[in-house]
Amino acid sequence: MKIDGIAALRGLLLDAEKSFGLESLNQHERDIYYATVLLSKQHVELSAGNIYSHELVRDLPRTTFYRVLKGLAQRNLLVAPERKNGAYKVVPH
Repeated sequence: MKIDGIAALRGLLLDAEKSFGLESLNQHERDIYYATVLLSKQHVELSAGNIYSHELVRDLPRTTFYRVLKGLAQRNLLVAPERKNGAYKVVPH
């Protein structure tokens, strides 16, 4: 694939993000949100550990990861677990 194809895909992604109201998310928020969506489609439990091990987010500092995860729950994109080691849930859009 040439760079112009990648650029076109990025433009399509930006349009799709706008249509779902995700354009206000920063890159860390998007990566963690996308990781949770991908994992949920694979029927993987959305524990913090499983989310953190996803390739989109595993290089984030843990403090950043947990701060962003909490923020996504506050923005109603994720439902936080009711118990300490529980699983998150993706809010359908």
